[in-house]
Amino acid sequence: MASRVYPFSAFPVNEPIAAPRPKSATDAGFLGLESLTQLRDALQLAGEFQTGLRRLRHNGEPPLFFFHPRGVVETIALTTLQDQALRTLTGQMPVEYDMWLAVPRLVESALERLTLSATDRRVARSLTGLSETVADLAVNVPSCRELQRVLAVADDEVVLAIHPAARVGVRVCITGVADVNHLHVLLATALAGDPRDDLLAGHRPDPRVVAAYRGIGSTDTPPIAEAIFQLYKLTAVQSDGSLPSGFTGTDHWLPGEVSPTAIPMLRGERTVLLSDPVYPATWDAARIFPTMPATFERIEVLTRAAVDTWLADRCPLLRTLQPVRLAA
Repeated sequence: MASRVYPFSAFPVNEPIAAPRPKSATDAGFLGLESLTQLRDALQLAGEFQTGLRRLRHNGEPPLFFFHPRGVVETIALTTLQDQALRTLTGQMPVEYDMWLAVPRLVESALERLTLSATDRRVARSLTGLSETVADLAVNVPSCRELQRVLAVADDEVVLAIHPAARVGVRVCITGVADVNHLHVLLATALAGDPRDDLLAGHRPDPRVVAAYRGIGSTDTPPIAEAIFQLYKLTAVQSDGSLPSGFTGTDHWLPGEVSPTAIPMLRGERTVLLSDPVYPATWDAARIFPTMPATFERIEVLTRAAVDTWLADRCPLLRTLQPVRLAA
């Protein structure tokens, strides 16, 4: 029996949130590139000023303290820095200083666009130096930490999920998924179904949780999600094809708060292993970026024979003791 392929329309996905559209699709990437290049250049200038501040500290000046009212850098408290040293630095780097003060405004404007547009996120990631500059500024600037998290959102990522004990697996494609908790619920939905179709019976998440992660319904009080699985990195699989029991495998767990881009790659796709939950974990089913459209496509349901083959390729003991069952 061959693996079954499901068309995109056959599985529930988020309805995209309407976003401002350019006059033509042809110009979309160019317009995004132009504005994001300007952002990159401005942030690099701000980064140069931050480097200057660090040099002052390394030269024996007292530590710098950065104030972030309401998550925005509105001013720099430098009461412990010698006034003359600061005046000299700002005089030497007036443009860089102006860009440093403008960072919160520039980033806030970019965040609004990037959360709505996967295309702009792709362009931003492709810009040489942007991600590195944002990461450097994020040490002191909260808005850059937010931008760093947006750039880490999983877009156009193929994820292979294998449940070794149940011998089931699915391959999915995700865009706009910001954390593993979100992916957890989507995978549980993708795997739920009739065992005769190589799916799992009785593993459906709460419909209210699914609706919340699809961006429909009220967002005032997010529903509580319950763990359907324990999610592991690929390194957790043992020589007999099993996963660690209880808390012995904590080093291989995937935290719910991290981006799916933290899931290790294998042959061009993110690969995650599943087992029954080790303990009854719960969390608020609230999307990190409520206005960010998220899409989810179940590409393929693996046959049991395909899962057996996948495991046997990686588990010497399983390959020795349990012959792979070939598809009819």
